Amino acid sequence: MARFSNPFIQYLNGSAQVLDGNQLFFYEPGTTTPKDTYSDTGFTTVNPNPVIANGDGYVPNIELDGTYKCVLKDKYGVTVPNGTADPIGDTSGGQLEQWLNDNTYNIPDMVVGSDDQFYKSLVDANQGNDPVSNPSEWELMLLGGSKTTIIAASDPAWAYTVGVKAAIVTAIGAGAGAGGIDGQGAGTAAASRAGTGGGFSIKTVEAPTGTLAIVIGAAGTGGAAGDNDGSDGGDTTVIGTGISITGNGGNLGAGNTGTAGSSIGAATAGGESSGGDVNGKGVCSGMRAIVSGDVANGSISGFCPVTGGGVPVQITGNGITATIPGEGGGAIAESDTTANRAGGDGFRGEVQITEFF
Repeated sequence: MARFSNPFIQYLNGSAQVLDGNQLFFYEPGTTTPKDTYSDTGFTTVNPNPVIANGDGYVPNIELDGTYKCVLKDKYGVTVPNGTADPIGDTSGGQLEQWLNDNTYNIPDMVVGSDDQFYKSLVDANQGNDPVSNPSEWELMLLGGSKTTIIAASDPAWAYTVGVKAAIVTAIGAGAGAGGIDGQGAGTAAASRAGTGGGFSIKTVEAPTGTLAIVIGAAGTGGAAGDNDGSDGGDTTVIGTGISITGNGGNLGAGNTGTAGSSIGAATAGGESSGGDVNGKGVCSGMRAIVSGDVANGSISGFCPVTGGGVPVQITGNGITATIPGEGGGAIAESDTTANRAGGDGFRGEVQITEFF
């Protein structure tokens, strides 16, 4: 991108008289094929061609996209002396500007590609070669900073970004499913246990090489309608050079049958983890309590501390399905019902990789 001129330049003749109505024609270099200029740096508003000076000899802002031939004519259409310039514009490739197909770049010009990454020209007379898709002409320059990638599906050969200097890898186990309930009617209550949260393991890898084998833990399923347990969440693992970590899945929530008496279910521990510089447990599910056939406390689901969450207990209807990686499924705590209810499903695990350049 280049500006043709300061928008406040005034056009005068040799006698310092205003050249009102002068006309600037823009063409493809070396041709008479008209080429658009723009009034804004984003190239969204096209100028008229020719661009005509007002009564005071001023022209509006003119932004150039690449290179042009420019011809200056007076208001009668006569080309003024020395009024042709060819080429003009960004002919050599400015440093750290957006790459343009028309420009010619040389070693070591740098540009911004369509992917917003920086590239350095590896050859002279480099024209028409998109840096994003032409690695033989352009080198990707990772100028510091970091980026985080969220991986939600297993990948047997996940590759680091070229040029990465270090990475922090976090494995989060899947949340477990909650138990269902078997309602026993008026004067009774049933309260299942929620699924617990997945554990997490965090590992720093210096100068990463090779690929990573990533397995994402599957969500634990809620117990079927009735006094049925949910299932454990699956383990999330990351294995590669210099790293072998596991975030274990959460532990299942138990089902429950309604009672007219009293019943207490202690909290269930969350998933464990191993192999990392930091190994953490998933948050446990809340305790449940029934006193004299009435619900005194429902079990809130556990979650992974890295991602947060926690599903509330459902006082009527089926348990709520989790929506956050590592979160356990929701339990049910219901009084005076003959219905059988299903527990909520947990949510899958996840891997988070932050790369530093």
